[in-house]
Amino acid sequence: ARWHTPVVSWVYRPGLRGEVLRLLGGLIAAGRPAPDALALLAKSRGLPPPARDRLRVAGTAAERGEPLPDALANALAVLELGGA
Repeated sequence: ARWHTPVVSWVYRPGLRGEVLRLLGGLIAAGRPAPDALALLAKSRGLPPPARDRLRVAGTAAERGEPLPDALANALAVLELGGA
């Protein structure tokens, strides 16, 4: 069962987004290609399943050659619409 908690989500999501972007930036700065960095983060047990799902979708898009900002934005939109 999923819980819908708008107030908690409003506070929690920006913090999680910031953490994911810091981790992703660190991996890319260390020389990892974006698709590999996204795949590594998608396997991280330290992130909640919805975040890992978004990272998997973004990684697939990045592997296809989509620019990283677009891949991340589109992954968020696809999963919010119930796709992939």
